[in-house]
Amino acid sequence: MKSKVARRPRSWLRRAHFSPSSNLQAAILTGLVIVLFLSFIGLAVVRHERLLRYRRGEWVSVPWNPAWPAMPGPLKELREDIARAVYSFAGTKPDVLEHIPCFCGCRLRGHGSVHDCYVKHRSAESVVTEWDDHGLTCALATDITGDVMLWHDQGESLSTIRRRIDQEFGTRGPATDTPLPR
Repeated sequence: MKSKVARRPRSWLRRAHFSPSSNLQAAILTGLVIVLFLSFIGLAVVRHERLLRYRRGEWVSVPWNPAWPAMPGPLKELREDIARAVYSFAGTKPDVLEHIPCFCGCRLRGHGSVHDCYVKHRSAESVVTEWDDHGLTCALATDITGDVMLWHDQGESLSTIRRRIDQEFGTRGPATDTPLPR
């Protein structure tokens, strides 16, 4: 006597049918992943070039004003020459850095621009009288200032520098409320 074996329907062998909308969603998702990946690669190349310039000692040289107070300390993650360079730039170029935002959230500390990450007070003659130690601990401020120094040294206009900083760092976090250059 033959036993009856239940037969499985063959529908489980068929491929799932995808609708055109699911194909479109997959294409959009794939496109976004590719764009994000290429953006990451582009950012890495820019950062690598900057790092190579720093290692070769091509930092923009800004002399230290003996009227300034001593550097805040202690240095933790920054090399002393880099810290001195960014603080010197902030001390001598307030007209530049006061138009450049920081994106690390330091606006909660009352900062209005990346300049405030370095300079706490100036005299009536605009000489630095007190440094802010935030610039020593904020890698984002150092990255931003390094780019500003490089582009300023290359003769870029302040408007162009600001636009490039906004494009490169604008997605990192909340920006300080920094006025645009005129």
